[in-house]
Amino acid sequence: MFKKLLSRFGIGAPQIERIEHDHQIRRGETLTGQIYILGGRSAVRIDEINLSLQTEAHFFQGDVQHHVQTLREQTLNPHLRLEAGAHEVLPFELLIPIETPVSHTLSQVWLRTELELPWAVDPHDRDPVRVMPEAATEHLLRAVRALGFKETLVSGSCLAQAESADGLSGLTQVFEFMPGSQLSYNLREVSDLALLVRANPYDAEIQLEVNRQGQPPADWLPDGVRKAERRLRFRLRHNERFPASGLQELLLKAAGQSQGLYPLRAHNHVSPMQTNT
Repeated sequence: MFKKLLSRFGIGAPQIERIEHDHQIRRGETLTGQIYILGGRSAVRIDEINLSLQTEAHFFQGDVQHHVQTLREQTLNPHLRLEAGAHEVLPFELLIPIETPVSHTLSQVWLRTELELPWAVDPHDRDPVRVMPEAATEHLLRAVRALGFKETLVSGSCLAQAESADGLSGLTQVFEFMPGSQLSYNLREVSDLALLVRANPYDAEIQLEVNRQGQPPADWLPDGVRKAERRLRFRLRHNERFPASGLQELLLKAAGQSQGLYPLRAHNHVSPMQTNT
């Protein structure tokens, strides 16, 4: 009786020893793994195991706020009686949503696992998941690096928005770049580059933002801003390649426009959305 009382406060209760899963996973694929559970001081029934794929995002409302965002939840129902000191291994599968952030210094993704125990503190565990980009984002980042840009220390952060009509989380990941030593000569006037990426099952929505050195700011920019930022939006399909030459063409269009809308010509690899100054 005393052992059961202690377990209610988490003392001598079952523990999640470890979680083993795929070393890395592309977003949009299914993560497979096993949960290793060690029994406590007394037998207990485990009816549910809750899995939550989570990340941290920036939410803009007044001052910037950070909050944990749950990307996907899943409940296992093992209806398991775990004897004292016993070891159990439970397999699981979890779909990694297509909009899950790519693992980066500023965008960590983890799997939270929690045992539902009757009348007791629920043991839980947090395990990192390394998420790789889907095809469209991978092609985009490869093209940027091929042009000679290198990522900044603040690249990879996530912006949280309201959930979209398609049921996705509304997360947008921001990749920031600066010119490297091997930057293409045609892009020498670009001082920095940002790519805001939001993936969905069909393509990736991308907003490209370019700052150009030595150019007078556009009329809409606040006084005192020395850099002129240009924006261009387009879609990149998952099943098509995106060569560095295609990205360079878009960069030159974005950096070279002065005012008004720039008419984006249809591109074999890119579906134009809208271009803004």
